[in-house]
Amino acid sequence: MLADVTFDEVTRPDVLARLNGQSAESLTFGAIQLSPTGVILAYNTAESQLACRTPAMVIGRNFFEEVAPCTRTPAFRDAFLAGVRAGALDRRFRYVFDYRMQPTPVEVHLKRAVADDSYWIFVKRLPKDS
Repeated sequence: MLADVTFDEVTRPDVLARLNGQSAESLTFGAIQLSPTGVILAYNTAESQLACRTPAMVIGRNFFEEVAPCTRTPAFRDAFLAGVRAGALDRRFRYVFDYRMQPTPVEVHLKRAVADDSYWIFVKRLPKDS
């Protein structure tokens, strides 16, 4: 169980090694697992509540093209693709999600998985004035 893992701790190698779509459900912040091409493999409840989209609506779809086109930017999509090409992704930044939702400031951490050839997007909502 990963319920007590914080946003700052989730990218530690020992935590990432235990993380999968099922264990991500216990996280209190958003967790989206992607294939190297950006197809959504897992989408936890916390992210579902933040984005107002159910896992059934998004799993199997491309995150950058179909689900969150507001992320087709150098800071987000291009950073993800560069990390995939390099085989090492570990990037943290602030962002505003605004596709079909109220503009929502978040902190994002893009990280390569440990257990397989997938990638994680971790999302923590920030106060509106951030």
